[in-house]
Amino acid sequence: MMRSTFSIVIVSLSTAACAGAGSEPSATLPQGPASPTCINGWATPDPGSALRTVAIDMIRMSLGLSQSDTFVVDQMRYFRGPEDVGIIAPRRDVERWYVEARLRTDPSVAGRWIVRRTDVGEGVAYQAPYGTTGYEPGLWTGEEGEGAEYEPFNPPCTAAHGPYCTCDWGVSGCSCADSASAICTGPPPEVMGCLAGT
Repeated sequence: MMRSTFSIVIVSLSTAACAGAGSEPSATLPQGPASPTCINGWATPDPGSALRTVAIDMIRMSLGLSQSDTFVVDQMRYFRGPEDVGIIAPRRDVERWYVEARLRTDPSVAGRWIVRRTDVGEGVAYQAPYGTTGYEPGLWTGEEGEGAEYEPFNPPCTAAHGPYCTCDWGVSGCSCADSASAICTGPPPEVMGCLAGT
């Protein structure tokens, strides 16, 4: 069984934006080491690089903005890891970005986003208001297939919620609701530590 826990938009980007030099993060920008809760570590994509551009393009697409709408990026982290906990199969590798940014020409268009890309699509998975921090319940929203919103970071987690759910993530919040019919949602424990301090 597969439960959709995010909206995917398949976007065709120009080859120039996705290939070539600058596609790997620079060692001079902030980065975080690999750990059990951030299995591949995280890095800040270089300004102008394909890794930075693709994340902003996903946000533009979700907001209905054009390529000429530019953002001031306060913080961006790129990290890779397993599929979201609500996706039972297939358990593919996922690229994720945490982005805190605001539109240069209209600072009221601002937010915090977690965007993701797989071999079958890409898009904004979760969003929270600009200027907030953490992952407390009620702060973030995700969107399911028919546009229904859900809470991606619901504590507490118990063993009864299944093999992908634990609360020992090193950051506030868990991705399981504490009810008899709870369905696990949100990023997996193996990447939650990549969000620590955001």
